[in-house]
Amino acid sequence: MRNLKSKITIYMLALGILVAAQFFYPTVSPTSGMALSLLGDQISLEQEAPATFVTSEVNAFATLSKATKSFASVNPDVKGWLMIPGTNMNMPVTYSSMDNNYYLYRDWKGNNYPNITWKNWFNYPDNATYVDYRHRWGDSWQTSSKNVVLYGHNWSNLRAPFDIGTSQANDRTHHMFAQLASYTNIDFAKWQPHIYYSTADYEGIWRVFSVGYCEITPNFFYNNPNATKAQRQELVDEWRKRSQFNYDVDVNGDDILLTLTTCTRQHGSTENQRFVVVARLLRPGESEKDPVNITVNPNVKHPDFTQPVNLAQLQAQQVTAQTQENSAEASTTQSGDPYANYELDTGAPSFDSVWLRS
Repeated sequence: MRNLKSKITIYMLALGILVAAQFFYPTVSPTSGMALSLLGDQISLEQEAPATFVTSEVNAFATLSKATKSFASVNPDVKGWLMIPGTNMNMPVTYSSMDNNYYLYRDWKGNNYPNITWKNWFNYPDNATYVDYRHRWGDSWQTSSKNVVLYGHNWSNLRAPFDIGTSQANDRTHHMFAQLASYTNIDFAKWQPHIYYSTADYEGIWRVFSVGYCEITPNFFYNNPNATKAQRQELVDEWRKRSQFNYDVDVNGDDILLTLTTCTRQHGSTENQRFVVVARLLRPGESEKDPVNITVNPNVKHPDFTQPVNLAQLQAQQVTAQTQENSAEASTTQSGDPYANYELDTGAPSFDSVWLRS
């Protein structure tokens, strides 16, 4: 009997040690990726945080990647695909390391049309949408430039009332970035709060947080692809002020930004103004299905055209600014807006002939 009691005591002691060990050392399921913790007689499942955002159901990444690779087989400069639902903006995106003027008058195949103007653009193939030449390419968004700047022409949808969205008439009239102006309409902004820009290798779903206008000035280097974290925070803060709408989108200097910029004449015939839509990459666990609340901004900061700057001065100051922050890879040739040397239409005369003219 004494031996039996001893055995029972030993068994109970061993069982207690086993339970205690499982309590203090949770195991990990190799198939589910969930941590298993024994808490008393209850097992809880602690889901690991997702590594990325939820892939798109609206624009399958496999489709955009396939399209990018197909077009890149014709022109290796094709690096990505841009798509905005509700518009006719569904296009390849090119890149040249030469400068921002290389694709200014070229189509996505690289064919150059230097004689194109606002009067005859519809007789030519659409000019390419392209990435800023200072962009640094990595194997993911996290290892690439943190402000992805895309340029595209707007020859036709320049002043309010803007033509909004895609339709048979609009698609014939407004090409390239012309329908980007749809974001000036709050109903459209609510309808399409996400932009889809992906490379052949990694998916991008971008949540809009600002729709606004800016002047071209050395004091607001909005198209700096390699802005530091602090500089990106400054961009975010400034675009919040300039946005036509208030977006309830959390965004800060840690986020990766997408900047779409094009021509406008909303603020008169002055030549140094741009219409810009800014978005951030979805964060891990976020989805294109997440609701985004948008309201009118009652205190919009409008462009300030009281301090004109000539192109040479602008470029010199922007090069200096980038050199200070990115001395190893800063441009020493040209920096600034690629549209500064072509005429858009024949509006009021300018005091500085190098600006984009309206």
